[in-house]
Amino acid sequence: MYDGTEDVLRNILAHEQTSKDSDEKGGTMVCGYAMIMDSLIDTQEDIAILTRAKVLENHLGSDERLVQMWNDMCINISERSNLVKFDKMIKEIMEHYRIHWARHGLYVEFREKFFSRPWLTASVISAILLLVLTLLQTIYTILSTKRTLDHRAPKQSSVERLSSIIGD
Repeated sequence: MYDGTEDVLRNILAHEQTSKDSDEKGGTMVCGYAMIMDSLIDTQEDIAILTRAKVLENHLGSDERLVQMWNDMCINISERSNLVKFDKMIKEIMEHYRIHWARHGLYVEFREKFFSRPWLTASVISAILLLVLTLLQTIYTILSTKRTLDHRAPKQSSVERLSSIIGD
């Protein structure tokens, strides 16, 4: 964004709002872009995120000036029925982001928290190995105890076991 960008965008927005060709051909793309950017940008932190993601380049000097420009840009845009498609697009973007974060965000957070340094990686692998070995030892102990009890129990026929249960 440069010093003259706001004037150019406002002129294009005014042209789209007043042109009959825009209505007939669905040519309200810049209005839709402005509405999407307005919905994304509310604070200086939003500008910083969009700048890091290379969505915006800020050559205005301050993030506050860019925030003010985008927040004032859509004040006079009239709501039209053909702009509903942009609402749908925004909802799809938000849904994609929600699904993306659910799938990938937790993995990234886990990786950064537990595998960011070699000692943390070694600790996590050691803890997992220790947990697996403890589980195997527990299973082995249970199975060997069961075998020991089965060998010590006197052999009874089915009739004897049934009569001992019934109590006759």
